[in-house]
Amino acid sequence: MKRGRRTLRPVLFAVLLAVLLAGCGRDAAPGGAPGSAQASLPGSAAGEETAAPAASGGDADPPGTVRPVNPEPEPGKLVPDWDSLFTQESVVERNVHTDFYYRAFQRDAAATWLVPGLAQGFVPQGMDVWRERGLLLISGYFPDRSVSDSSMLFALDLRTGNLAGEYSLRNPDGSPHTSHVGGVAVAGGNLYLSNSGRLLRVDLAQLATGAPKAALTIRESIPVPVRASFCNYSGGLLWVGDFYIPGNASYATDQSHHMTSRTGAAYGAWCVGYRLTDETESGFRPDSRG
Repeated sequence: MKRGRRTLRPVLFAVLLAVLLAGCGRDAAPGGAPGSAQASLPGSAAGEETAAPAASGGDADPPGTVRPVNPEPEPGKLVPDWDSLFTQESVVERNVHTDFYYRAFQRDAAATWLVPGLAQGFVPQGMDVWRERGLLLISGYFPDRSVSDSSMLFALDLRTGNLAGEYSLRNPDGSPHTSHVGGVAVAGGNLYLSNSGRLLRVDLAQLATGAPKAALTIRESIPVPVRASFCNYSGGLLWVGDFYIPGNASYATDQSHHMTSRTGAAYGAWCVGYRLTDETESGFRPDSRG
């Protein structure tokens, strides 16, 4: 496969996402700070359906439904059964954002499981379901590098909510990867992380060994024409986009992403989609490369 600088041709452009789900990163959202007590699943985690309530009248769940055995987090501290620094425990009663950007999320989300590493300072960012393995994957970072010298990916068992794996992220040269990894999406044989204008590709074979503790090597860093504050896989498309707050220089977007609709509404962000294929290792189609 030819490596090097590439420009990807987006399949589709979309306008500003008025509501960004929590966990899209400090590059993605201003609320990314240690303290959130549980993972919240408002209906989908980066393009995958999650646990559904029982149908009325005793109807069986539709095929593919993931139903947790213990959806309510247990009180106290959960410790994995391998040598680990990280625990699952609540560090605040609830961390609620009340501004406009989070209202819909807070309305639709429900506390589900304890996010690993919060007591050790972990800042959760993106999440997605790896349905074939029954895992919820949560990306994030540690501001205190003495706790972890790299960004992390935690895996939770979808049936129990317990920590099933902890994975440090490494650059292709083996050095620690330290970005905020604001988004995570499982698609085909790859895991995609997003941050600072790039998609980072990790082949899922590295997680398929079953080892609860390992280092994951980033195979590719793919430039995209957006901030890459979040990513999502849905309907055969890998989506990656901007997070934008008007008037906030920390979350500014390129002027070419600013537009006004026919109704006069102003938008300041893009979301672009790439149609993936199983014919290439990276998942990107040859005609998406410039």
